Amino acid sequence: MEKIKLSEFGFNILQIESTAACNMACSFCPYPLKEDKTSKIDLESIYKILDRIDYTEKDFQYVTFSQFNEPLLDRRIFDILKHCKDKNIPVHFITNGLLLNKENNVKNLIKYGTNIKISLQILDANKHKDARGLNLELDRYVQSIIKFCLEAKKEKNL
Repeated sequence: MEKIKLSEFGFNILQIESTAACNMACSFCPYPLKEDKTSKIDLESIYKILDRIDYTEKDFQYVTFSQFNEPLLDRRIFDILKHCKDKNIPVHFITNGLLLNKENNVKNLIKYGTNIKISLQILDANKHKDARGLNLELDRYVQSIIKFCLEAKKEKNL
């Protein structure tokens, strides 16, 4: 099977939204307007897509699994990350950080050695709840992210 070079189409990042679900309703995101908030791409299709891309080309940067969703809501995400690690596919994992308080998520994100970006917007305690569309105090939200970062640092011996 011939590999697809994304750069031939003007792209250098592969973005797969494996699930349409999100656990926030941010005022700056179109997610609350989406009609479909439950569908998932079947795992076989995700693997077929991943296996078709030429990740060795010089312009390719990474694959990511988010757009207007939260990838940690997909219970299969760590199977997908394992597949990427086994195939040496670079991953840039983007999360809103709300589920970084779950031990399994912490261990697996560290285990699969992904580059992790935590999307923190609206760090104003007076605007946080409305802007992020959830009933969670900013301090509590940030503390769970700090705890995750400290755990990741400890695991990586940084």
